[in-house]
Amino acid sequence: MAPAPSRQPTATNWSVEYDTARRQRLFRNPPRDHTAYPSLAAAIEPHVHSFNAVFEQGGLLEKGIQDIGTKVFLDGDSYSASQDTLRNKLSVRIKEVFLEPPALPPSNKHVTGDRRVFPSESRERHASYKGRLRARIEYRVNNGEWKESVRELGSVPIMLRVCD
Repeated sequence: MAPAPSRQPTATNWSVEYDTARRQRLFRNPPRDHTAYPSLAAAIEPHVHSFNAVFEQGGLLEKGIQDIGTKVFLDGDSYSASQDTLRNKLSVRIKEVFLEPPALPPSNKHVTGDRRVFPSESRERHASYKGRLRARIEYRVNNGEWKESVRELGSVPIMLRVCD
């Protein structure tokens, strides 16, 4: 029985040539010790950090929600209303915002079980790897009870290599 070959660290020096065969080998068998493309990793690092800063616990999204606070809206026209006319007051606040994992839309009737979507599948479909951004909103009319509603805010592209 021959001894197992020792794994050499992945070379990260690239020439100005195409190196097609080497790139193909690295694509099929990605290195486990570190990235084979350190300049690419360094180029995307600021983007990864900024994405994480938005969605991490206590991140920019949570601080933005705190900064918004509770907003109050009054009905009617403030210029034509007399002093004796009572105006209704709507108070609105955002309780939380959450990003759902990428999934097939409900309009896709061909999949009945697991609706998760993976990055490779998104690439094959020529589609964005995105999740639904939703918010839990609380509201009340005048001084009534607070009521809650979950509303969709749109889709957000999800970066890979986040939260490393």
